[in-house]
Amino acid sequence: RNIAAGSPLRIRYADSTNPSFLLARYGFLDETAPATFCKYMIPHTTPDVVEVGYVPNQMLFSPATGEVSRSVWNVLLYQILAASNV
Repeated sequence: RNIAAGSPLRIRYADSTNPSFLLARYGFLDETAPATFCKYMIPHTTPDVVEVGYVPNQMLFSPATGEVSRSVWNVLLYQILAASNV
């Protein structure tokens, strides 16, 4: 369809809460999004990892600040400490 000159163009790219397709294809983040998935996936979860907070849809970070969610922090810290036998 024809669009009038000066009209804003908007395109919806699937799920706005998970711009994975765009991230993988073009390598950028929507900095206006409050959070996006950090792509930290654990293929074989254990009850311990789940107990400290591993929930795949909560593995988030802020594009604006780079801060990770508490879930990401807890899981990473747990895995580092478990691997070091501390």
